[in-house]
Amino acid sequence: MNLKQFNPLKILNHWEVLNEIMKGHNPAPISCEIDPSNICNHNCIWCINDKYRHDYMQMLPEDMLMRIIDEVAAMGIKSIAYTGGGEPLTNPATVKALYKTTEYGLDAALVTNGGLLNEENIEAIVKNCMYVRISVDAGSNNVHKQLHLPNNQRDDEFQQIIKSIEWLVQVRRKLGAAIEIGVGFLVFPANYQQVFDTASLMKDIGIDYIQIRPAYMQGVKLSEKIWHETKEQMERALTLSNGSFKVFPILHRFDEVENLERGYSKCLGHALVGVVGANGKMYLCCQLRGYEKYCFGDLHESSFKEIWNSNRRKKVIEGIQLSECPPCRYNKYNEILDYLTDNERPHKNFL
Repeated sequence: MNLKQFNPLKILNHWEVLNEIMKGHNPAPISCEIDPSNICNHNCIWCINDKYRHDYMQMLPEDMLMRIIDEVAAMGIKSIAYTGGGEPLTNPATVKALYKTTEYGLDAALVTNGGLLNEENIEAIVKNCMYVRISVDAGSNNVHKQLHLPNNQRDDEFQQIIKSIEWLVQVRRKLGAAIEIGVGFLVFPANYQQVFDTASLMKDIGIDYIQIRPAYMQGVKLSEKIWHETKEQMERALTLSNGSFKVFPILHRFDEVENLERGYSKCLGHALVGVVGANGKMYLCCQLRGYEKYCFGDLHESSFKEIWNSNRRKKVIEGIQLSECPPCRYNKYNEILDYLTDNERPHKNFL
Protein backbone atom coordinates (compact mmCIF):
# COMPACT_ATOMS: atom_id res chain seq x y z
CA MET A 1 0.00 0.00 0.00
CA ASN A 2 1.40 3.35 -1.05
CA LEU A 3 0.74 5.67 1.88
CA LYS A 4 1.82 9.27 1.44
CA GLN A 5 -0.85 10.92 3.56
CA PHE A 6 1.68 12.58 5.85
CA ASN A 7 3.50 14.40 3.06
CA PRO A 8 2.65 18.13 3.36
CA LEU A 9 2.96 18.48 -0.41
CA LYS A 10 -0.48 16.86 -0.65
CA ILE A 11 -1.99 20.34 -0.41
CA LEU A 12 -0.80 20.83 -4.02
CA ASN A 13 -3.65 18.51 -5.01
CA HIS A 14 -5.92 21.48 -4.32
CA TRP A 15 -4.30 24.15 -6.42
CA GLU A 16 -7.57 25.97 -7.04
CA VAL A 17 -7.98 26.56 -3.29
CA LEU A 18 -4.33 27.55 -2.84
CA ASN A 19 -4.65 29.98 -5.73
CA GLU A 20 -7.64 31.64 -4.07
CA ILE A 21 -5.75 31.94 -0.78
CA MET A 22 -2.74 33.41 -2.58
CA LYS A 23 -5.01 36.06 -4.12
CA GLY A 24 -6.31 37.00 -0.67
CA HIS A 25 -9.73 35.49 -1.29
CA ASN A 26 -11.72 33.33 1.10
CA PRO A 27 -12.44 29.90 -0.42
CA ALA A 28 -14.23 27.15 1.46
CA PRO A 29 -11.80 24.89 3.34
CA ILE A 30 -10.69 21.62 1.82
CA SER A 31 -11.43 19.59 4.93
CA CYS A 32 -13.39 19.90 8.14
CA GLU A 33 -12.55 18.53 11.58
CA ILE A 34 -15.51 17.93 13.86
CA ASP A 35 -15.35 17.09 17.55
CA PRO A 36 -18.53 15.11 18.23
CA SER A 37 -17.73 15.18 21.95
CA ASN A 38 -15.56 16.84 24.58
CA ILE A 39 -16.06 13.90 26.91
CA CYS A 40 -13.26 11.36 26.99
CA ASN A 41 -12.76 7.90 28.46
CA HIS A 42 -9.02 8.62 28.78
CA ASN A 43 -7.14 11.45 30.47
CA CYS A 44 -3.87 11.52 28.54
CA ILE A 45 -1.26 13.44 30.47
CA TRP A 46 -0.26 15.54 27.42
CA CYS A 47 -3.80 16.35 26.25
CA ILE A 48 -3.68 19.81 24.66
CA ASN A 49 -7.46 20.05 25.08
CA ASP A 50 -7.54 19.23 28.78
CA LYS A 51 -8.82 22.62 30.00
CA TYR A 52 -11.25 22.91 27.10
CA ARG A 53 -12.70 19.46 27.86
CA HIS A 54 -13.19 20.16 31.53
CA ASP A 55 -14.61 23.64 30.92
CA TYR A 56 -17.30 22.43 28.52
CA MET A 57 -17.91 18.66 28.92
CA GLN A 58 -20.33 18.70 26.00
CA MET A 59 -21.22 16.71 22.93
CA LEU A 60 -22.92 17.81 19.75
CA PRO A 61 -26.63 16.85 19.72
CA GLU A 62 -27.47 14.47 16.90
CA ASP A 63 -29.68 16.94 15.03
CA MET A 64 -26.96 19.60 15.13
CA LEU A 65 -24.25 17.17 14.02
CA MET A 66 -26.39 16.10 11.06
CA ARG A 67 -27.08 19.73 10.17
CA ILE A 68 -23.38 20.56 10.20
CA ILE A 69 -22.72 17.70 7.78
CA ASP A 70 -25.45 19.11 5.50
CA GLU A 71 -23.82 22.54 5.56
CA VAL A 72 -20.30 21.22 5.06
CA ALA A 73 -21.43 19.21 2.04
CA ALA A 74 -23.28 22.21 0.58
CA MET A 75 -20.08 24.28 0.70
CA GLY A 76 -18.18 21.74 -1.41
CA ILE A 77 -15.82 20.72 1.40
CA LYS A 78 -14.26 17.40 0.46
CA SER A 79 -13.81 15.54 3.73
CA ILE A 80 -14.70 15.35 7.41
CA ALA A 81 -12.41 13.95 10.10
CA TYR A 82 -14.14 13.07 13.37
CA THR A 83 -11.68 13.68 16.16
CA GLY A 84 -11.38 15.46 19.51
CA GLY A 85 -11.77 17.39 21.64
CA GLY A 86 -12.69 14.33 23.58
CA GLU A 87 -13.18 10.79 22.31
CA PRO A 88 -15.53 10.96 19.28
CA LEU A 89 -17.08 7.56 20.07
CA THR A 90 -18.46 8.81 23.39
CA ASN A 91 -21.13 10.47 21.23
CA PRO A 92 -23.59 7.78 20.05
CA ALA A 93 -24.41 9.92 16.98
CA THR A 94 -20.87 9.56 15.59
CA VAL A 95 -21.68 6.26 13.90
CA LYS A 96 -24.69 7.81 12.14
CA ALA A 97 -22.50 10.77 11.16
CA LEU A 98 -20.02 8.46 9.41
CA TYR A 99 -22.81 6.98 7.29
CA LYS A 100 -24.25 10.39 6.48
CA THR A 101 -20.84 11.77 5.49
CA THR A 102 -20.25 9.06 2.90
CA GLU A 103 -23.83 9.29 1.63
CA TYR A 104 -22.92 12.82 0.53
CA GLY A 105 -19.84 11.48 -1.25
CA LEU A 106 -17.47 13.11 1.22
CA ASP A 107 -14.41 11.29 2.53
CA ALA A 108 -14.75 10.36 6.21
CA ALA A 109 -12.06 9.59 8.79
CA LEU A 110 -11.91 8.85 12.50
CA VAL A 111 -9.20 9.47 15.11
CA THR A 112 -9.85 7.52 18.32
CA ASN A 113 -8.08 6.23 21.40
CA GLY A 114 -9.59 2.82 20.69
CA GLY A 115 -11.07 2.24 24.14
CA LEU A 116 -14.69 2.35 22.95
CA LEU A 117 -14.37 0.33 19.76
CA ASN A 118 -17.02 -2.38 19.58
CA GLU A 119 -18.83 -4.62 17.11
CA GLU A 120 -21.28 -1.98 15.91
CA ASN A 121 -18.93 0.96 15.45
CA ILE A 122 -16.10 -1.11 13.99
CA GLU A 123 -18.33 -2.21 11.12
CA ALA A 124 -19.47 1.39 10.56
CA ILE A 125 -15.86 2.61 10.60
CA VAL A 126 -14.68 -0.02 8.12
CA LYS A 127 -17.60 0.58 5.78
CA ASN A 128 -17.38 4.37 5.76
CA CYS A 129 -13.92 5.67 6.63
CA MET A 130 -11.00 6.34 4.33
CA TYR A 131 -8.81 5.88 7.38
CA VAL A 132 -8.98 5.26 11.09
CA ARG A 133 -6.07 6.14 13.36
CA ILE A 134 -5.87 4.78 16.89
CA SER A 135 -3.77 6.68 19.41
CA VAL A 136 -1.90 3.82 21.09
CA ASP A 137 1.30 5.53 22.32
CA ALA A 138 2.60 2.45 24.12
CA GLY A 139 3.69 -1.14 23.71
CA SER A 140 2.55 -2.45 27.08
CA ASN A 141 -0.37 -2.12 29.44
CA ASN A 142 1.62 -0.47 32.24
CA VAL A 143 2.97 2.34 30.06
CA HIS A 144 -0.37 2.83 28.32
CA LYS A 145 -2.13 3.13 31.67
CA GLN A 146 0.51 5.56 32.94
CA LEU A 147 0.12 7.87 29.93
CA HIS A 148 -3.55 7.50 28.95
CA LEU A 149 -5.05 7.23 32.43
CA PRO A 150 -8.27 5.47 31.32
CA ASN A 151 -11.32 6.39 33.39
CA ASN A 152 -12.27 2.77 33.95
CA GLN A 153 -8.84 2.03 35.43
CA ARG A 154 -9.15 -1.55 34.23
CA ASP A 155 -5.89 -3.45 34.02
CA ASP A 156 -6.61 -4.88 30.56
CA GLU A 157 -7.48 -1.64 28.71
CA PHE A 158 -4.41 -1.87 26.48
CA GLN A 159 -5.06 -5.52 25.66
CA GLN A 160 -8.67 -4.73 24.79
CA ILE A 161 -7.58 -1.96 22.44
CA ILE A 162 -5.14 -4.35 20.74
CA LYS A 163 -7.96 -6.86 20.30
CA SER A 164 -10.14 -4.14 18.79
CA ILE A 165 -7.39 -3.24 16.31
CA GLU A 166 -7.14 -6.90 15.37
CA TRP A 167 -10.91 -6.90 14.92
CA LEU A 168 -10.70 -3.87 12.63
CA VAL A 169 -8.24 -5.76 10.43
CA GLN A 170 -10.45 -8.85 10.39
CA VAL A 171 -13.59 -6.91 9.48
CA ARG A 172 -11.72 -5.05 6.73
CA ARG A 173 -10.61 -8.36 5.29
CA LYS A 174 -14.11 -9.81 5.55
CA LEU A 175 -15.76 -6.84 3.82
CA GLY A 176 -12.94 -6.26 1.33
CA ALA A 177 -12.91 -2.58 2.35
CA ALA A 178 -10.24 -0.07 1.34
CA ILE A 179 -9.94 1.66 4.73
CA GLU A 180 -6.40 2.41 5.92
CA ILE A 181 -5.82 1.36 9.52
CA GLY A 182 -3.04 3.11 11.39
CA VAL A 183 -1.88 3.87 14.89
CA GLY A 184 -0.32 6.97 16.37
CA PHE A 185 2.63 6.92 18.76
CA LEU A 186 3.49 10.13 20.61
CA VAL A 187 7.05 9.92 21.92
CA PHE A 188 7.45 10.87 25.58
CA PRO A 189 10.13 10.20 28.24
CA ALA A 190 8.01 7.35 29.60
CA ASN A 191 7.51 5.45 26.34
CA TYR A 192 10.36 6.15 23.90
CA GLN A 193 11.92 2.75 24.56
CA GLN A 194 8.79 1.06 23.20
CA VAL A 195 8.78 2.59 19.72
CA PHE A 196 10.25 -0.46 17.99
CA ASP A 197 8.25 -3.02 19.99
CA THR A 198 5.01 -1.17 19.27
CA ALA A 199 5.79 -0.94 15.56
CA SER A 200 6.62 -4.66 15.49
CA LEU A 201 3.37 -5.52 17.28
CA MET A 202 1.33 -3.45 14.83
CA LYS A 203 3.03 -5.03 11.83
CA ASP A 204 2.16 -8.48 13.20
CA ILE A 205 -1.48 -7.44 13.63
CA GLY A 206 -1.65 -6.42 9.99
CA ILE A 207 -2.38 -2.69 10.08
CA ASP A 208 -1.05 -0.34 7.41
CA TYR A 209 1.17 2.09 9.29
CA ILE A 210 2.42 3.56 12.52
CA GLN A 211 2.91 7.31 12.74
CA ILE A 212 5.59 8.46 15.21
CA ARG A 213 5.53 12.04 16.49
CA PRO A 214 6.70 13.85 19.63
CA ALA A 215 4.22 14.50 22.41
CA TYR A 216 3.93 18.19 23.20
CA MET A 217 3.58 19.08 26.86
CA GLN A 218 4.61 22.51 28.01
CA GLY A 219 7.77 22.34 30.10
CA VAL A 220 8.63 18.77 29.04
CA LYS A 221 11.36 18.16 26.46
CA LEU A 222 13.26 15.10 25.33
CA SER A 223 16.76 15.11 26.78
CA GLU A 224 19.71 14.64 24.46
CA LYS A 225 20.07 11.05 25.68
CA ILE A 226 16.38 10.25 25.13
CA TRP A 227 16.39 11.89 21.69
CA HIS A 228 19.46 9.86 20.69
CA GLU A 229 17.84 6.61 21.84
CA THR A 230 14.52 7.60 20.20
CA LYS A 231 16.31 8.02 16.87
CA GLU A 232 17.82 4.55 17.31
CA GLN A 233 14.36 3.16 18.06
CA MET A 234 12.90 4.83 14.96
CA GLU A 235 15.76 3.61 12.77
CA ARG A 236 15.11 0.05 13.96
CA ALA A 237 11.38 0.51 13.39
CA LEU A 238 12.01 1.70 9.83
CA THR A 239 13.52 -1.70 9.02
CA LEU A 240 10.02 -3.15 9.50
CA SER A 241 8.59 -1.16 6.58
CA ASN A 242 7.64 -3.19 3.52
CA GLY A 243 4.97 -3.22 0.83
CA SER A 244 2.11 -3.68 3.29
CA PHE A 245 3.32 -1.90 6.44
CA LYS A 246 4.90 1.52 6.76
CA VAL A 247 6.68 3.31 9.59
CA PHE A 248 6.29 7.10 9.42
CA PRO A 249 8.54 9.07 11.79
CA ILE A 250 7.36 12.68 11.37
CA LEU A 251 10.85 14.07 11.90
CA HIS A 252 10.07 17.71 11.23
CA ARG A 253 7.62 17.65 14.16
CA PHE A 254 10.48 16.79 16.54
CA ASP A 255 12.33 19.86 15.31
CA GLU A 256 9.24 22.06 15.60
CA VAL A 257 8.52 21.02 19.19
CA GLU A 258 12.08 21.91 20.19
CA ASN A 259 12.27 25.10 18.12
CA LEU A 260 9.19 27.31 17.86
CA GLU A 261 10.81 29.75 15.42
CA ARG A 262 8.86 30.02 12.19
CA GLY A 263 10.10 31.03 8.78
CA TYR A 264 6.95 32.93 7.87
CA SER A 265 5.20 35.99 9.25
CA LYS A 266 1.54 34.99 9.00
CA CYS A 267 -0.63 31.91 9.21
CA LEU A 268 -2.43 30.91 6.01
CA GLY A 269 -2.76 27.21 6.76
CA HIS A 270 -5.84 27.73 8.92
CA ALA A 271 -7.83 28.43 5.73
CA LEU A 272 -7.41 24.81 4.62
CA VAL A 273 -9.35 23.22 7.47
CA GLY A 274 -12.57 24.16 9.24
CA VAL A 275 -12.65 23.24 12.92
CA VAL A 276 -15.88 22.59 14.84
CA GLY A 277 -15.76 22.06 18.59
CA ALA A 278 -18.10 19.88 20.63
CA ASN A 279 -19.63 23.07 22.04
CA GLY A 280 -20.88 23.97 18.57
CA LYS A 281 -18.35 26.75 18.07
CA MET A 282 -15.85 27.12 15.22
CA TYR A 283 -12.19 27.83 15.91
CA LEU A 284 -9.08 28.99 14.12
CA CYS A 285 -7.40 25.60 14.37
CA CYS A 286 -7.52 22.29 16.22
CA GLN A 287 -4.88 23.36 18.73
CA LEU A 288 -6.79 26.47 19.81
CA ARG A 289 -10.17 24.92 20.53
CA GLY A 290 -11.89 26.47 23.51
CA TYR A 291 -10.06 29.79 23.35
CA GLU A 292 -12.67 32.50 22.89
CA LYS A 293 -10.03 34.75 21.34
CA TYR A 294 -9.76 32.29 18.45
CA CYS A 295 -13.49 31.51 18.13
CA PHE A 296 -15.05 32.40 14.76
CA GLY A 297 -18.67 31.99 15.81
CA ASP A 298 -21.36 29.71 17.22
CA LEU A 299 -23.21 27.19 15.05
CA HIS A 300 -26.16 27.43 17.44
CA GLU A 301 -26.64 30.93 16.08
CA SER A 302 -25.28 30.89 12.51
CA SER A 303 -24.53 28.47 9.70
CA PHE A 304 -21.08 27.13 8.88
CA LYS A 305 -20.95 29.25 5.73
CA GLU A 306 -22.06 32.40 7.53
CA ILE A 307 -19.37 31.95 10.18
CA TRP A 308 -16.70 31.15 7.60
CA ASN A 309 -17.49 34.36 5.73
CA SER A 310 -18.10 36.50 8.81
CA ASN A 311 -16.38 39.71 9.89
CA ARG A 312 -15.67 38.07 13.21
CA ARG A 313 -13.56 35.42 11.48
CA LYS A 314 -11.68 38.15 9.61
CA LYS A 315 -10.91 39.93 12.90
CA VAL A 316 -9.69 36.72 14.54
CA ILE A 317 -7.38 36.07 11.59
CA GLU A 318 -6.06 39.63 11.69
CA GLY A 319 -5.28 39.20 15.39
CA ILE A 320 -3.18 36.03 15.05
CA GLN A 321 0.04 36.27 17.02
CA LEU A 322 2.35 33.47 15.90
CA SER A 323 4.42 33.91 19.06
CA GLU A 324 1.40 32.72 21.08
CA CYS A 325 0.83 29.57 19.00
CA PRO A 326 1.90 26.11 20.15
CA PRO A 327 3.99 23.89 17.83
CA CYS A 328 1.87 24.03 14.71
CA ARG A 329 0.40 21.09 12.87
CA TYR A 330 0.03 23.39 9.85
CA ASN A 331 3.67 24.53 9.94
CA LYS A 332 4.73 22.85 6.68
CA TYR A 333 1.54 24.00 4.96
CA ASN A 334 2.36 27.53 6.06
CA GLU A 335 5.90 27.24 4.71
CA ILE A 336 4.56 26.12 1.33
CA LEU A 337 1.92 28.85 1.22
CA ASP A 338 4.44 31.46 2.33
CA TYR A 339 6.70 30.51 -0.57
CA LEU A 340 3.83 30.50 -3.07
CA THR A 341 2.70 33.96 -2.00
CA ASP A 342 6.23 35.41 -2.20
CA ASN A 343 6.36 37.35 -5.47
CA GLU A 344 10.15 37.46 -5.48
CA ARG A 345 10.97 33.75 -4.95
CA PRO A 346 14.73 34.24 -5.18
CA HIS A 347 16.70 31.84 -7.39
CA LYS A 348 13.48 30.28 -8.62
CA ASN A 349 15.11 29.27 -11.90
CA PHE A 350 17.94 27.35 -10.24
CA LEU A 351 16.97 23.81 -9.27
